[in-house]
Formats: sequence, structure tokens, C-alpha cells
Amino acid sequence: MSRSEIKICGVTRPVDARLAEALGADILGMVFCESPRRVNRGMAQEISDSVENVAMAGVFRGTAAMEIAETALACGLDYVQLHEPVTEQYLSELRACSAARIIVAVEPQQLGDEAYLRMLAASGIDSLLLDLPKGCPPGTTLTLKDIDSATASGVPLRIAGGLNAYSAVALLQLSRAIGVDVASGVELSPGIKHPAMLSEFITAVRNAGAGRLPSPGADGRIGPFGGAYVPETLVPALEELSQAFSHFSNDGDFRAELATLLREFAGRRTPLYHAARLSEMQGRPVLLKREDLVHTGAHKLNNCIGQALLARRMGCTQLIAETGAGQHGVAVATTAAMMGMGCRVYMGSEDIRRQGPNLRRMELLGAEVRPVDSGSRTLKDATSEAIRDWVANCNTAHYLIGSAVGPHPYPTMVRDFQAVIGNESLQQCRELTGDLPGTVVASVGGGSNAIGMFAPFIAQRSVRLLGAEAGGHGNASGQHAAALGLGRPGVLHGSLSYLLQDGNGQVEPVHSISAGLDYPGVGPEHSFLHSIGRVEYMSVTDREALEAFHLLCRTEGIIPALESSHALALALRTEGSGPLLVCLSGRGDKDIEHVLATQRSMQEGDHEAA
Repeated sequence: MSRSEIKICGVTRPVDARLAEALGADILGMVFCESPRRVNRGMAQEISDSVENVAMAGVFRGTAAMEIAETALACGLDYVQLHEPVTEQYLSELRACSAARIIVAVEPQQLGDEAYLRMLAASGIDSLLLDLPKGCPPGTTLTLKDIDSATASGVPLRIAGGLNAYSAVALLQLSRAIGVDVASGVELSPGIKHPAMLSEFITAVRNAGAGRLPSPGADGRIGPFGGAYVPETLVPALEELSQAFSHFSNDGDFRAELATLLREFAGRRTPLYHAARLSEMQGRPVLLKREDLVHTGAHKLNNCIGQALLARRMGCTQLIAETGAGQHGVAVATTAAMMGMGCRVYMGSEDIRRQGPNLRRMELLGAEVRPVDSGSRTLKDATSEAIRDWVANCNTAHYLIGSAVGPHPYPTMVRDFQAVIGNESLQQCRELTGDLPGTVVASVGGGSNAIGMFAPFIAQRSVRLLGAEAGGHGNASGQHAAALGLGRPGVLHGSLSYLLQDGNGQVEPVHSISAGLDYPGVGPEHSFLHSIGRVEYMSVTDREALEAFHLLCRTEGIIPALESSHALALALRTEGSGPLLVCLSGRGDKDIEHVLATQRSMQEGDHEAA
């Protein structure tokens, strides 16, 4: 990733200009058209005079070429930025009367006008600025398709559109844009730059390395998603957790202890298994990342050990958790027993019915399992009860979230602890095949195994990434859990992300044969990756998952979890070249009785229909 230019736009005060220059900004933008950040020539001259080693740009809309030239000369502008469709004649007039370089802003809907883009490319402008139109609904972002289309014009591209520290780094890593442009993303009020936000943004872009995962800023925003929508009583606890995670993530002793426990207690690294018979059926290598072989039978332990170590160093004595399929609950109970901590696990009574073996395992490990009978009696309701417990006991207890959901810093924390899956897979795939995989597939409920698996591949755009959502009885049935495919942005459990909700914003009931995917929302990082088009999320029905479950049992001698069966089903219907890498997130012992009961029910239903 080459050095990217940073433009701080909407500057209205010399003090902000001087700070942006000191922090390393390349261009400062001043707005001369209608805007809450508008400046006049006198203000602009004062701002320009206050800095020495940074370029100045002026933003114009519907202004005559000669007037722009006069302003550029008076205010020392190196660039003029035009925010309306321009003609070839207008650009010619502007070049004739001003030496300033020209940036032309375009919006995604203009990218289909090939003649316009060809004219801009031939006119000799400095660059395009790809921006979002005003008044976009929540969750709107530029997409990689938009950015690629703009880049294909041949004109150097800068990107804007409500950027923050996370989205700026992510989109730069995934594109050939030469720079970023930010205004509101470093403000609390229009035109007044916030020093900490300005520093955070510039530092994030400057320190971004190729392939290094971006992290959200202090507000927890992952593009437009994420954040921390929590009661005031939890704010200090979250801030303390965020500071501790930031500190210990870079602490050598903490990382060494975590690595030791993952190796000696959890059993890492897990194999990358070449499924020979499935490969023959698919006509391409099928590689299974065997997270089912982690101690406790699923990927959940990776994150539990990391968070529990963190909690213990923060002085917590109790772990609180929610669980759906029971694998996370078992992993938390296992970790608590190993570390000598107390443990309370909330589990929906419907999930208890489906996952009896895991209930008994948690109790054997010393956890107190509290049934939840409210709502749909599944994972969403268990999560709500666990949060209530945490609100009441946050001084002594750590809420150990099992998926990449919840308020900041949980989504990033879970991602980083689960990234061991993808990091190992990347290395093993290269060892086994000498190359990257062609396609990587993982199941997505809240999204922990998927974000961990995808993490090192996100910046590798040659690798196709697929997330399997729970299609239940089918997308048209209303009985599914496909939050990304059929939901819209909203707030659930402390975070803004995609979720299934009715017209009044009420969370809708969901269904999946898999208790671990039976959740109406999804993590905010998955929401961002979906919105920009980096990951394709597709529905897999209960019936398809069952077929994949049986297929793996009979062809490879592996009994997968129903969650993993969704990923396998999606992988097997996917065409492409190169190795097909599937995250086998857990083993299916817990699901056998539920599978048999569901099959009997389906057979009876098919018989009645016939």
C-alpha cells in the first residue's frame, strides 16, 4: 500500500489548519459554495496564511470560471474542486484563466455516463473525487464496484463519502485510490475539527499497512456501522475494556500467554484437511479448516481464552455469557473452570431443548445456566438477559460476548481473537497448494468464525469471500435469519448493523435449524463488508444444510455442526477455480438428536403434502 494523500475538507479556522498540517495532512479544503462550512475570501486568506507546507484547495459549485480563478489567486489555492457536472468548454475556460489543478467530484450514479468520464479523462484534470449524494439513508457507503468503475476512467481517484478512520483505511487497501477526503468524519459540529478525531484519522491512514486489518476509532464506528448504544452505566466499563484491550493487544507477556494456552489447552494449530472425495466431486481442491478439533468442539474457545485472560488482568472474577448452540457457553464454562473464575450462562429455553448435551456439559464444568423464556426463547433473548446482568454487575463481572456483535470494542476484539483461524489457514493453504485459495466460505450468524476466517483474506481481492446465512424455510417464507440479505440497518444489542425488523423498527422473529445462526442481526464489520461488496452473503436453507451435513458424514467421516453445514452447502454450490477453503467451525455431536427429529418432521410433512 503506497502513501495515500489525505485531504481535510471544510476547514473554517486557522487553528484547525495548523493542527491538520502538523499531523501530516497533504491538502486542506475550504468551501466557497452553500454549506454550513462555507468561508469567504477573507477567512480563506487567513487560513492559507496560517500554514506553510500543505496544499490548499477550494470547493465550488455553479461558480463562473473567472470568479474561481480570482478566488484561487487571492487565497493561494493549489486545487479547485468542482461539485457540479462540468462541460469541456467550462474546463477549458478554467484552465485558461487559472493555474490551479482541477478536481471534479462525481457521484456513483454518474459513473454510468461513459462519455462524460471520457471527456474528463481527456481534459487533463488532476483527479476525480468520488462522493456520495446528500441525504443518503443510514448504512450507505461507496461500494468497491463504484470505486473500480471510477478508477477505470484512467483519471487518478480520491474517495470521500462519510469516511472515518476504519472505512478510509479499508477502502484504500481494497482499491487503487490515490487519497481520501474527509470533513464530517473529523467533526462533532460542522466546520469545527475535533483534535482527537483529526489525529485519529490521519494517524490511521498513515500507519495503515498493506493487508493489516483496520480498527475503528474511539467511537467504535466501522464505516457507518458499529458504535456503542448502551446505558450510561456501562460507558465506563466499555471504556476501561477498550483501553485494556488496546494495551494488552500489544503486550508481549499477554500475547505469549495467549499463544501458550491456545497451543497447549485449546490444541492449536488445527489441521487444514484436504477432503479428497469432496474435491473429486467438485473438480477443485476442497480444504476444510478443522475448528471442530479445537478443545470443546468449536472455534468459540479461541475468543473465550483471549477475553478471559483480558478480564482476569482487569481484576474481574466472574464471567457472564449468552449462548445459542451451546458451544460458546461450553467454551466460556471451560475457560472459567481452567482459570478459577465464576460463570453464569444465559440460554433460551428453545435452544436448551435443541442442545441438551451442551447444557449438561456446561453444568458439569461448574457454570450456572439460566434459562430464558421471554420472546422467541433463543439467542437474541439470551443476549438481552446477559446484558441486563452485566449492567447490574459490571464492576466485578466481564460480559464475554461470543460473536462479533455488541458495542465497541467487542466486534473488533472478537475479530482479533478469532483471526487465528484465518491466519493459520492462509499459511497452511500456501504450504499445501503453494497459492492463495480461490474461494473462502464460512457460516454467518453473528459472525465470529466468519470474520476470523476472512480477516487475512479481506485485502486479497483475488480471493472470493462467501458468507452463508441461515435461509431457514426459504427467503420468501418469512422464517429465516438472513439479516444481510433481507434486513436493513438498525440498532440491536448496542451496535448499528443490519438486522431483520418490521416497518416500525421492531425486531422480527427468526428461524434456523441451527441454534448458532438463529439470530436476527449480524456483526457491524460484516455489515460494512456487505455494504461495500467485498463479501457476498447468501442464504442456505435448512434442507440444504441437512443435505451437506449428511454428505460430509458419508464422504469424509466427519460429523459437522449444523452451522458449519450451512457453509459447506454454500461452498458445494459455488463455481470457480482454485482451492475452495471452508471453515468447519464446529463438530456436530450436539446436533445429532435435533437432526434426526427434524428429518422425521420433514418426512412427515412431505408425506402429508403428497
